[in-house]
Amino acid sequence: MLNRIRRSLALKLILASAIPSAVVLLAGESALVAHSQKLFSLSPTLAFEELRSGVVLGTLLAMTFAGMTIALTARHFLVKPIQSLQQVMARAELGEFLVRAKVASSDELGSLARSFNTMLSRVTDMAIADLEARDSLEQMQRELNLQEELKQAKLKKAEDDKLAKIEAKKQADKKLAEQKLKDEKDQADKDKKEEKKN
Repeated sequence: MLNRIRRSLALKLILASAIPSAVVLLAGESALVAHSQKLFSLSPTLAFEELRSGVVLGTLLAMTFAGMTIALTARHFLVKPIQSLQQVMARAELGEFLVRAKVASSDELGSLARSFNTMLSRVTDMAIADLEARDSLEQMQRELNLQEELKQAKLKKAEDDKLAKIEAKKQADKKLAEQKLKDEKDQADKDKKEEKKN
């Protein structure tokens, strides 16, 4: 039974407001009955009038006391835990996902605070996973960019090497052509000298 009361906010409110109100009402009624019995021996009419006004006054006092008890109980069991949870929710709304609600009871509000903490924990896990995924994507993008730069550098080097080979071949062909011309000229000069000798 005690466990059931701990887990139920409604039972807490009912018991916390009903028990003190009932005690006050019973104490007031027993005092009124005792007073009325004393008056009854003197004057039954006066005793009835006192009893009637005492019941009305006692009912009003009991209702007032019950109202104050309900207000104080509601403040203790409802308003303060809800305000505390609201403050934590406001901080979470601003992006503080590591904040947690205080779980002070095992009733419905305690269950709500635990559920909120679980939700924040999952949101935090998702945010961490998202950050890790972003970091991983950024790292992959950097690696792809480096690979592309390396590929472009290799292509440029290959093109430069090809152009250098072509230039070297041209230079070699030019030297060869010059050598051939020189050789032909030398041969022609030699032939001319031999012709002059003959």
